[in-house]
Amino acid sequence: MKYRRLTNDELKELEPEFVRFLSLLSIPAEDWERMKTQDPDRVELLIEDFSDAIYAKILRDVKYLEHRSPKELRTFFFAAEKAFMLAIQVDGRSEVDFTKDQKPEEMLRLIQQSSASLRLHQAEKTYKEDRETEIFRFMQIGALISRDGALYNLLSELRPS
Repeated sequence: MKYRRLTNDELKELEPEFVRFLSLLSIPAEDWERMKTQDPDRVELLIEDFSDAIYAKILRDVKYLEHRSPKELRTFFFAAEKAFMLAIQVDGRSEVDFTKDQKPEEMLRLIQQSSASLRLHQAEKTYKEDRETEIFRFMQIGALISRDGALYNLLSELRPS
C-alpha cells in the first residue's frame, strides 16, 4: 500500500464509489459477497487498492495544508517540484491559541494586551519522494487540508520582501 487502508466507517461513506470500483473490475455484488467469506486475502487487497485510489485522487488536488499547535500556525503550499512553508509563532505569554476558533482580530487584541510577540518563519523543501506522498506524510502528523489557502496567502502578504 502506498497510503493507508480506509477505515470501515470511511468505506461506508464511500460505498457508492466502492461499488463503481468493483464494477470496473467486473466484480458483481454476488461475487463480492462470496469473496468476503471464501477469499478474505483478495478482499483485503481490493480494499487496499481502492484506498490508494481514493487517496491518490484527493492528494492530487491538494495545494494547501495547515498545521496548528497552541502557539504556532504552519501553512504549506505544495507546488509541482517543492513545498513552501509559512508559519507564525507566538513568543511569550499570551492567551492566543491557534488550535481554538479565534478570529484574527481577537488574536491580535490578545497579543497586544500581552508581552508576547509574533515571529514569521518561512522555508521551502524539494520533494524527496513524489508530491502526493509528501502531502500524505504531513497529513499523518496532523496537518489538515485548506481548501482556499487563505491563511497561507495572508502570511505571504506579511512576509518581508
